[in-house]
Amino acid sequence: MAHTAIVQSYCERDKSKSAAELQFYQSLSFTQAVSAAALALKPNWRRHGHQRWAPQASLHLAESRLHRAANRLHDSRTFHDLFCAIEQFTSNIPGLGELYFYDTALRVGINLGLEPRYVYLHRGTREGAKALGLKNFRSPWIEVSDLPRTFQKLRPRELEDLLCVYREQLRPQTAG
Repeated sequence: MAHTAIVQSYCERDKSKSAAELQFYQSLSFTQAVSAAALALKPNWRRHGHQRWAPQASLHLAESRLHRAANRLHDSRTFHDLFCAIEQFTSNIPGLGELYFYDTALRVGINLGLEPRYVYLHRGTREGAKALGLKNFRSPWIEVSDLPRTFQKLRPRELEDLLCVYREQLRPQTAG
């Protein structure tokens, strides 16, 4: 699938679903947003598929830790500061990893008016970056400018989503 077609498909099919979830987090109080994000809840108050394998006890422990760190989270000046704080407070909880740190930071960050400046990489997005042939796909994040120009019209959070959702379509097609 050509890059232009992938971006167009993302904009037509996937972009609005992600935006609706983020609007939900914007509508909550900060305390509610921390709880919902820590527990990986969608607007229907059910667990998000990204965190379906995370043990319930781990999510509750993360919620407790993030509430104790609420002042630090609330005082974050950038998304990256928020991301690092969430990772710091939850990284040693079993069953939580890169995707959890990013998703939680995105959900809380949207509530605080903070958006990522970089495209954060976790397993799915890393596969998408590798499929695009990016040399720095092992990094924790990449710059928007590292991506082909066709992708650069999207926000970093949208690019993270696209790289994950379309990772298979981004693989070079071999002639058969």
